[in-house]
Amino acid sequence: MGRQLVPADEANRKGYFEDTAFLALSRRMLATACRQEAGGHADWGWAGEQGPSAAALESFRPEATALVAEGRARGALWGWKDPRTTMLLEFWHSVAPDARYLFLYRYPWEVSASIHRLGAKVFSEHPDYPERFWLAYNRALLEFLAAHPDRYVLANTNALVANPSVLPELLRNQWGLNLQGDLTSALEAELFEAAPPADPLPGLHALAWPEASQMLSALDAAAHLPSDGAQRIAGFAPRLLHATGTKPRFSIVTPVHDDGVYLAEAIASAERSCTPETELIIINDGSSEPFTCAFLERLQKRGYRVEHQTNRGLANARNHAIRLARGDCLLPLDADNRLRPNYLRRAGEVLEANPSIGVVYGDRLEFGLRSGRVEVPAFEWEAMFDRNTIDACAVFRRQAWVDAGGFDESLPALEDWDFWLRVWLSGWDFHHVPEITYDYRVRAGSLTQWLKASARYRELRRQIRARKD
Repeated sequence: MGRQLVPADEANRKGYFEDTAFLALSRRMLATACRQEAGGHADWGWAGEQGPSAAALESFRPEATALVAEGRARGALWGWKDPRTTMLLEFWHSVAPDARYLFLYRYPWEVSASIHRLGAKVFSEHPDYPERFWLAYNRALLEFLAAHPDRYVLANTNALVANPSVLPELLRNQWGLNLQGDLTSALEAELFEAAPPADPLPGLHALAWPEASQMLSALDAAAHLPSDGAQRIAGFAPRLLHATGTKPRFSIVTPVHDDGVYLAEAIASAERSCTPETELIIINDGSSEPFTCAFLERLQKRGYRVEHQTNRGLANARNHAIRLARGDCLLPLDADNRLRPNYLRRAGEVLEANPSIGVVYGDRLEFGLRSGRVEVPAFEWEAMFDRNTIDACAVFRRQAWVDAGGFDESLPALEDWDFWLRVWLSGWDFHHVPEITYDYRVRAGSLTQWLKASARYRELRRQIRARKD
């Protein structure tokens, strides 16, 4: 696979198994052949809706030919791994017309999660890029498969991890390769993150990105080792659809304003964590972004409760949802965050055992531009007047919300900090659960980040601290 491979780092502690010479050449080719002004991420070979220019690649042919010649000198069986090659397949086929291609493809929702875990700024600023990359790469892949049906083996990574012994047999049957060694013993399945078959995310992702669902079906149809993606999507049985029967105990309220690209993960986390006595209310706070509007419409048609209002801000949207909610215990879930499965159950036990407690909250796991666990301290009112330590993603009683007068809709930010202080001043106790209860996405361009650099932020802090007096 090469004599000098990309070394391991924090993102991949086992290494990348990519030949540094081929990788460096691919990056230079893509940087030259992709129009930078078209948007996208040229380093990965995608500029807006355009791939690399074939004409611009020709100047690299001598260098590519030399690399192939060097590889041939290693022996009869050699090759390289580089995902960027997917966007350069016809070029490399012209350089090495006798090459064979082993393609591995993953579920789009898993690829998106993996890319966002990188914490790169470009994906924080453009959260739709991971899905668009997946579509662009696999579109290029399917075009190559159609043009060269005898040159490839295509396998789904999830199916391969589930049955690794199939791959050597597949390569032997397709290409006559008699590979030695036990792939099963070499596989470290714990390094591969995959959702269980009944997870709600595949079905929700298909609602958000129907074109990705269609492309996954096309990949499965062409694969020698296909996935079970179609069954995962079709098997989605949501539990949080709009119901008017038995009064729920918990109400999860989720405001959305043009951030629908994150919403499938948030709803999936609510589905995983909900008890039989839970409802979900999604408030469309005047969204105008096309993807968000289309996804909300599909969710509503699927049976989820989606309420619409003109853009009035986060505090107003939460209050509106809470007024519509029927549960006595409330949980605000922002569209870009994710609940942990046991959160509602743990909070419910605390509230049931302690009538004086009005708010239950826990630690969070940050991901995106920052990563790691944030251990939130136990509630101390003096410390809370200095700075907020409790995110809005906490479970509180409806009566605590009533006693505090709801979220202050005049505040453009920090409304959760202000709300917790007024809940405490109303006589309610707080309880900290010493475990991770939700995942908090740290992303570029958030309102809080903008405010912290402004005079308005300092003014809001003074306004909130004044409640102590």
